[in-house]
Amino acid sequence: MRGLYQFNHQETLQDRLVIVLLDEMNLARVEYYFSEFLSKLETRRSQDTYLDIDVGSIPLPDEERRVKIPEQFLLVGTMNEDETT
Repeated sequence: MRGLYQFNHQETLQDRLVIVLLDEMNLARVEYYFSEFLSKLETRRSQDTYLDIDVGSIPLPDEERRVKIPEQFLLVGTMNEDETT
């Protein structure tokens, strides 16, 4: 989330490609904690997609609580294929 926020609010990062590696995704229950984000990534193909972040009591304007998932953010997940799965 920090990377998404910085990417959206710092012009110096706009020309960069960001790769987020999610290691061993099949060893965790991704559908429990990541399903909303994965759904938003699927809609990103056809329209701008935003995440609403919860910052608790931190004073942050409403317009900054909504963070765009830019096309320059690529998410890659790995999985194990051995006896641990």
